Parts: sequence; structure tokens; C-alpha cells
Amino acid sequence: MNELTQQQLDEILLPEYLTPEQRAAIVSDQGSLLLSASAGSGKTFVLATRVVYQLSHREKNIWADQLLVVTFTRAAAKEMRKRISDQLNGLVAKFPEDEKLQRQKLLLQRAKITTIDAVCSDFVKDHFEELGLSPDFYIGDEIALKQQEDQVLSDLFEEQYAAQDQEFLRLSAYFYPKNDQKLHQAIIEIYHYMRTYPFPLQWLQNNLQNYEQESCLADSPWGKKILEYADQTIEYCISLFQDGYQALQQSPVTYQFMEGYCQQTIFALQALNQQLQQSDWDTCCSLISSFKFPAKSRKKKPEGFEANLVSNQDKFYWEVARKQLKELKDTYFCCTEAEFQQDCREQLPYLQKLFGMVEEFYHRMNQSKLERNMLDFTDLGLYTISLLFEKKDGSYQRTEVGDRIAAQFREILVDEVQDINPLQDMLFQALSFHGDNLFMVGDVKQSIYRFRLADPSIFIRRKQEYYPYGQGKFPATILLAENFRSRKEVTNTVNYLFEQWMTPGIGGLDYTQEPLRASAMYPENPQSCAELHFVDLSKLEKTERIEEEAEYIAGLIHRMYRDGYQVKGEDGTLRPCKLSDFAILLRNTKGNASVFANKLAEYQLDCRTENSQGYLQTREISLLLNLLRVIDNPLQDVPLLSILLSPVFGFTPDDLAEIRAVDKKIPLYRCVVLLAEQKQKCKEFLDQLSELRQAASLLSVEKLIQKIYDETLFYSLFGAEDSSEQRLANLRLMLYYASYYHNSHGQGLSGFLRYMDTAEQSQKELKSANMLTEESSVVQIMSIHKSKGLEFPICILANCVGKFNFQDMKQSFYIDHDLGFTMKHAEPELLKQYETIPFLASCLSGKQAVLSEELRILYVAMTRTKEKLILTVTSKYLNSLVSKAVAQAGRSSIIPVPSMLQANSFADWICMGFVRHPSLDGLRNFAGQHCEVLECSDNSKSQIKFVVAHPISQEEQQEEAEKELEELHPDPQILEQIKQQLSWQYSDAALTQIPAKLSVTQIVKSQGENRKLKLRRPDFVAKKGLTPAEKGTATHLFVQFADFERAKQDLSQEINRMVEQGFLTQLQADNLDITGLNRLFHSELCKRMEQAIFCYRELDFFYEIDSTEVFPDSGVAGENILIQGIADCVIEESDGLVLVDYKTDHATKRQIKERYTPQLELYRRAIQEKLGKPIKECILYAISLEEEIKL
Repeated sequence: MNELTQQQLDEILLPEYLTPEQRAAIVSDQGSLLLSASAGSGKTFVLATRVVYQLSHREKNIWADQLLVVTFTRAAAKEMRKRISDQLNGLVAKFPEDEKLQRQKLLLQRAKITTIDAVCSDFVKDHFEELGLSPDFYIGDEIALKQQEDQVLSDLFEEQYAAQDQEFLRLSAYFYPKNDQKLHQAIIEIYHYMRTYPFPLQWLQNNLQNYEQESCLADSPWGKKILEYADQTIEYCISLFQDGYQALQQSPVTYQFMEGYCQQTIFALQALNQQLQQSDWDTCCSLISSFKFPAKSRKKKPEGFEANLVSNQDKFYWEVARKQLKELKDTYFCCTEAEFQQDCREQLPYLQKLFGMVEEFYHRMNQSKLERNMLDFTDLGLYTISLLFEKKDGSYQRTEVGDRIAAQFREILVDEVQDINPLQDMLFQALSFHGDNLFMVGDVKQSIYRFRLADPSIFIRRKQEYYPYGQGKFPATILLAENFRSRKEVTNTVNYLFEQWMTPGIGGLDYTQEPLRASAMYPENPQSCAELHFVDLSKLEKTERIEEEAEYIAGLIHRMYRDGYQVKGEDGTLRPCKLSDFAILLRNTKGNASVFANKLAEYQLDCRTENSQGYLQTREISLLLNLLRVIDNPLQDVPLLSILLSPVFGFTPDDLAEIRAVDKKIPLYRCVVLLAEQKQKCKEFLDQLSELRQAASLLSVEKLIQKIYDETLFYSLFGAEDSSEQRLANLRLMLYYASYYHNSHGQGLSGFLRYMDTAEQSQKELKSANMLTEESSVVQIMSIHKSKGLEFPICILANCVGKFNFQDMKQSFYIDHDLGFTMKHAEPELLKQYETIPFLASCLSGKQAVLSEELRILYVAMTRTKEKLILTVTSKYLNSLVSKAVAQAGRSSIIPVPSMLQANSFADWICMGFVRHPSLDGLRNFAGQHCEVLECSDNSKSQIKFVVAHPISQEEQQEEAEKELEELHPDPQILEQIKQQLSWQYSDAALTQIPAKLSVTQIVKSQGENRKLKLRRPDFVAKKGLTPAEKGTATHLFVQFADFERAKQDLSQEINRMVEQGFLTQLQADNLDITGLNRLFHSELCKRMEQAIFCYRELDFFYEIDSTEVFPDSGVAGENILIQGIADCVIEESDGLVLVDYKTDHATKRQIKERYTPQLELYRRAIQEKLGKPIKECILYAISLEEEIKL
């Protein structure tokens, strides 16, 4: 038998190109492993290969259905299953007779390679009876859950108000005296946060205990946080004075003179810090409050003393230190121990009531969801925890069910473990065998989902607790630092910056311990160095920064694309770049992405972008929802006004003014009703609205919307606008959302509108239709979050000066991962709120967490790059930005944490990080002061290209263009060629003025008086009556299809028959000349028709004539024109043909004869040729005159 051997397996799955760390991660089986995998290190490959290696190992009996592989998205799970399946199938193809491989292939179909939510869902469904659940529960969507939360909490509030609960009333006023919205928000946020923990109510109790214990402030978690920050701040102040003093060395005289002042200040700060570490809280407050910086020497300045140099150091270094210490004094150490204890005692009753309401809300939400048979994803995790654990003797122990479930899995492999929360962490520990069979993969540097309540500290803590791999102790950590994605120019630039930025104090780890190591193979390209672009707006008075930056970047991409910037192709050689090689990454796309897209469009560069406007805010969807609101309740003035003014119904501002003037005090809809008797447009609108309202009571929302598309101009109108494909796709997508709502909730139109309103108010945005495929060659514009997991040859990190978001810390409460829930103290009677020590400490911790995440987001953005990284900084104040960065960067190889915490944007960090780069003298010139260079380490040696752009105003652009035009000297030879080409004339130009085909009527009109073309009038206008031409058409229709014998006997009955059978409309019938037609049917001409051999009615013909007959002045002979016409009647008699043409003109006999003689002459020639018989007589029958006119 051709079976796989262990040696062959190792040769296939463990090739020589694997790094030692990758090899260890694949084969190790002695205990739990934490794989810390840097960007581009091949972690997904390693995880998939480990699974296949374990399943295929010759001596191990691990079966595919005994593994649990967990990812965080369905797409990632699908990709993981495919990778594992492909590798396993490859082995089966090589060794088809290997029974173990064949069995593993079959079992793989049952293997749990899925998301954590799906895992929990399976457990809950398998044990629904034990959990007291219905087996057919469903997962509610975010919008429906938000509606439910609002309803349950509103009901709870109403009960409190009805009971006149004084504690509740005081609590509501405590948050905000005017309404209960702040309290509502606090309860919802606490509810969501507590449910990220395995035992939510225990988390509430622990938070309350921090206030109940009355421990001294210095020993409390809040006091420890502030004292830690004070230590960092004073050390920072010391470094600022040292750096400023060292900068004076360029002037020896000044340096020596200032030595005493600087040393004295440094000693004083060092002494202060030592005393703080040994003192209680009140003593710390006293020490900081009483601290004074030493005064500068008043001695006479020696010759050569540079006062300006000292002033600069004072401005950029020492004054910063003074402000830092003042912030400590005024903000964090202004409260005594006794005041802190009093604040805690006063806040405790409010917290007890608040947490009591949160607990009640928690229980009611659970009950409400059970009644609706609905759960959310967090419920799945919490129910799984309750299945796995039970409380015994004051502690949580695994249940028998938990033991059985854990026994199913030989190994649990978890991807993206840096983004888990405490609940998920406990789930993985509970499902494992005492934590000994876990394989966890992640990178804390890429933990960027704090807004989803991910807790990167879990990964950091485990990394600190685990042993380094190789010591024979487990659990262990393996570091994958090899980068197989990016050029060394990219990785070295990232390393240079993050070695300065990322520390345990901000970012969560010491980056110098795990820098990227470039391992990707690329052909040499001298243009591949990273670039820093400054777009200097200082010369522009009025400008939109984001517009100017978008213009600059669009021009940059245009030039690189036009010049064929070289990137690596699939064959490993360099090729010209494509548009799809470019990615513009933005921290926030809302309001920005569309600006970049518009600028790219001006350069005719296609792009794909996230819809930053929002699906519900697009014009077509906003208008559709307003129409639905009016159908649901027409007494809503704003939606009604919106749809009336839209092209769908076509009301003008004057129309609306007339409607509103009917009665200004009643709803607009009633004004429309009152005016309907006088104004046809209003009547038609009400008729259509009434029909739609009736349909709404019978149809689902999806079918109602489809009816709107089918029976109104709504869909067609947007199909005729700019970006019509996108608009129509959005409208079709609304059908999907309506169908989803009907299937999930089925509460009719009113419920659907509430659902959409909730989505808009809670900012749970619906996705717009995507009109581009993955294969489209377009520039990508996306948020950094959306770019995670992707890679692009050329990345442009834009809008780096965009401000960080600290809004959460400006509320009256804050929830921190480490310090829990805290809130400001309030005096509702005085409408005052002030910050407490717990609140300040939480916000301080929160700010560090926010900035740590922003730093990790910046890391993700920069590591998406494969070949070319470009950073753009656009501002009017670049000099100030760089000058501040010089002082903040300091002289150490690592930028101090307080400096990092002062940043308000990526640009602040970028300037701090680059201002000391050896190749960036140009950047340092912006500072206007001395700055020492920080040499690159072995992993960060790189050249950085520095570009400064100075956009000019439109007026200056115009002037430059005119100047360039004046300086142009055209080539005489080329100019002569252009003149010859412009003066060329087509030799048969006259032919272009002669049509190939005409109707007889057109010929007659062209030879007679000029008449304006008249289009068919709209139906709603036609209802008022017919024009003479339309009456003539109606008469011809009647004579064409009428039964002459019946018409002679009873003309009215024949007219009614033709209306019933659809030959005529009622309006046409009402406008027939009854008297004239009656005379026709009793005339001698009608008798000739009856007695004729044959009578042709509406005989059509085609006939060719020479063009000179129609256009005698054209000068073109020998060219034929095809003539088309229809003869009203041709009578065939024994001696020839009689041509008859009916006329309804109200004119004299002479006028009619002169007007239509040329037409009848053309008819005569054409009919004679068509029928091959002579026409002996031509007759015009004037119905209005009731007589024949013979020609």
C-alpha cells in the first residue's frame, strides 16, 4: 500500500523555508501555546498547517471532529476551512490509499471550523431544555434589539415615574435635571459593558464594592492610577529640563551660565518624586501644591550669552514641564483624602440605585427576549457559560455538562485572540482541558476593536504570564516576527517609528522586543523608499484642508500611474502599477471619502469607496422613506413637503405656497385636500396616495415598495440621474431590507419605519449597494479598520491631522476596563457637576487606552503596505507642528509616554517619530531649532523621502496658466498642419443636409410656411380637451376603423362600439364632428365607396423622388429620397382610381385646396406606381364644410 510516512509528511508540511518559530508552532504538542504573530508573518498559514499536521501525523490519533478551530468572522472561517481542506486534499491526492487521510477527509466536513458565536449557538441548541429555551429561537439584529432595549427601559422608567420613586427622581436629576436621557444612556452602556464579562451581575457588585470599602485613596485603584501618572509626569518634566539644558551646548557660555538653574530644578523634581512615593495622599497633595520651580539667576549675563537660545528652550521644554506639573496640581491633587471619602459616601446611594436599575433592566431584557423567542450573540455566550459553570461554595466550578463538552475536543485553536473579551476568554478556558490544550494566535499590535469592547489586556497578560518557548515549560509563547509581506523599506520605516512610540505604557508592549524582520523577496527598486509629504497651506488664506489634501493625493496618484511606477508583478519582475495597486487609508471615512473620490474623478481615476454619506441619507432612500411615512401617516408636514417637491409629483414652490396659504394653522395634507376641488394636480396626488394607502393595508412592505417602483415614476426618475446605477442598486437593496424585516418581524409599514428610524438614530448604519467587483481596477479608498487583513502595493495614509476622538471622556460618566464605572459628582439644585478622583482616574486610564488603540490602528495602516508607503500631513501650521515635536520627542531613543499622551492626531506622532531621522534634514528645518539625530537600529535603517508641496489659490493658478500661455512659441510647421486640418471641408457636404427619408406631410410643410414641431401633450393636460390636430387624428381613426353601414344607420352607436373596443378613447369620441361625419356617410362620395370594385382604407406606400424636387437649391442632383405616406381612401372603379383625403381643417374651400394640392399630387404619383393603375380623380373631403373639393 502507498501510505504516507512520517518522514514524507515532515518533508511536505515542514519545508526548509519555514522559520524555526513557524516550525515549532506547527509541531509542538506539549502544552498550550500563544502565538504572537506580527503583521505579514503568515499566521493563517501556520494555523492551517498545524491542523493538517496534527490530523496527518502517523503516531497521533487526533481526528478532525475532535478539533475546535475558532475565528471571528464567517469569511475567515470559510477561508480557514478551505486552506485546511486544500492541504489535506493535496496529501490525499499523493497518497490515495492512506486510510487515515481518507477518514480525515470525510471527518473534516463535520469539523467545527467556525466562529465563537456559531460554537455557542450549537451548544445552546443542543441543551435548550436545560437552559429553559425554545429550540427555535432566533438571533435578533442590532436594530431590533435596540428597539427592544429602548422599549423595556422606557417601561421601567414609566413605572418609576408612576410610583413617584424619589430615589429614581433624584438619580435622574443627578445625571441631568431637564430630562432622563443621560440616565437612559448610562444604563444602556453599563448593560452592554457588563455583558462582556462571564458573570455580569458579579461585575456590578465588584464595581459597587470599590465605593463601599472606604479604603484610603492612595491604596484604591483610582489613587494608584493617579500616583503612577504623577511619577511618569515628573520623570517627564525632569527629562524636559535635561533636554533643554543639553540643547544649550551649542553655546558654551550660555550652557555654563544656565547650569546652576537647570541642575537645581532637576534635583528639586527628583526630590519631589522620591517624596511622593513614600507619602500618603494628603502629603502628596501638599508637596505638589507647595512645589515651586527655582528662579533663574539674576546675575549679569556674560558676553556671548544667547538670550534667544534660552528663550527657545524655555518655550519648547521648560514651560511645557511647568504646565505639566500645574496640571497635576490643579486637576489630580486638588482633592484631600477627606473630600474623596465624602464624595464616595455621597455618590454611593446614587450608584446603588443606578446599579439596582441596571440589574432590573438586565432581568427584564432577558425575559422580554425569551417572550419573543429572540437572543443576541452575547446571550449565546452567557448561556454557554451558565451551561459550563455553576456556583458552589462561593466559587464557580465546571458542571458535568461542561466536562462532557470539554472532553469532545483534543485541541482548541483560536485565531485573532487579541480581540476577545473576558466572556470569550473564559469560554475558551472552560472548553479546554484545564487550559492545557489551547493554541491561540494573535497580535496585540493589531487589536483595534475597542469600540466592540475587545480587551487587549487579556492577550498582554497571558503573554507576560507564559514562558518563552524553548525552555521546556508550558504554557509558552512563540513570537513570529518574520514579515513576508513588505519590502524592507516598509518594515524598517515601521520599526524606526514604533521602536520610539510603542511601550508598555502606550500600546501595551515593548516594541523593541519584537520588531518586524523583512523576509519577503522583491526585485530592487530605487524608488521604493517610504515618503513623508507635507502639504503646506500657510500661503492660502481661505481653504478647506481636506479638499486640498485630496487634490494633492489625486494628482500624486495620477502622476505615479501615468509615469508607470514599478511594482512587483505575479512573475516576480517589476511591472507598471495599476489603479488597483493604490489604497488611500483614512482613520475616518465619514465626510472624507467622498471628497477624495470626487478629486480622483476629476483626474479620471476610477475608485471604490465606502459610502460615507450613509445608506439612509442618500437622496433616493431618504425620499422613498419619506413617501412611506406619508403613506403611513399623511399628517406629517416635513415628509409630505419633501415628496411634493420631488420630481415624482412635480409640485413647484409656487404650488406649495398656494397650498400652504389655504390655512396656515392646519396640517399641510388637509390644505392639499381642501384645494383638490380647484387644483387638478392636488386631486391626482390624493388619488395616487389613496391607492397606495389602501395597498399598504393589504401588502407587505416589500410588495408595497415594489408597487411604488412599478406604478409611479419613482424608479424611472432616479434611473435618469447622475450615478443612476448606484441609485437604482440602492433602491433594489431596500427591497431586500424590507423583505428581511417582513420575515423577521412582520409588523407592517409602521413597524418598518420605526425600525429604520432606530437604525438612523442609533447610527447602526445599513450598507449601501456595492457596484464594483473585486476584480475592478480602481483606487481603493477605505477606513483603516476595513483594511485590516488586506494588503496593497502602494498605501497612502491620508488625513493624518484628523483629531482623535475623546468624546467619551466628556460625558458625565465613564466606564474603564480596569477601573470600572465612575461618574461626576453633581449638585442638581445648583445645576453643577464636578469631576471626582475616581472619574479623573478612569478618564486618565481611558485616554491611555484610546491612544494605545490609535497607535495600534496606525500600525495596522502602515503594515498594509507591500512596496510603497506614503504619509501625508496637511496643515497651515506645519512649523508649529514640527517645533512642538522636537521638544516632545526628547533625546531618548523612546519617546516619553506623557509626550505620546499629548498627541491629538497621527500627525503629532509622525512628526515626533520622524523629526530625528538621519535622512530628514528638510523636516528639521521646519522646527527652526536644533534637534539631535536618532540613529537607526539594524532593523530600521532606511531612507525617507521628504516632499513639501505648496498648493496655490485658484487665482494664482489662473495667472500662472495665462503666463505660460503667453510664453508659448508654437512650432510654425505644426501650426500650419493644424490650420490645414481645421480648414478641411467635406466634398459632399451638401448631401449631409438632405434626409434619406421623409413623410409626405414633412415635404409639404418644408415647402410651405415654417411651423413649430408640436409634441404630444401629457395625459393630464389632454384631459382638459383636444387640440385641432388631435381632433383631426380622432376623426381619421374613426373613419379608418368604422363600419360605414352601421355608421350610416346609427352613428352614435357605432362611436360607442369603437370606444368599447378600444379604437377610440372617450375623450376622442366626445370631440368628433358628429354633423360632418353624418353628412359624409350619406354623401355621394360614400355611395361611390359602397359601389366600388374595391375600396382601400389607410393605404400606406413608399415612393422615391429626386432630391431636387424637395430641395431645388441644394445643388445635388441624382440623389433619391424615400417618401412615406398613408392615403386615407382609394376607390377602385372600372375606369380608374379615385384618391380621397379627409380634412378637418376649419378653413375656406379655396384655402384647403391651395394647402393640400401638393400633398395630393405626391399621393397620386405614389399610388399609381404602387397599384399600377391610373388615378382619374383626386378629391379632398372637407368634413367641416360637408362637401367634396375636386382637384
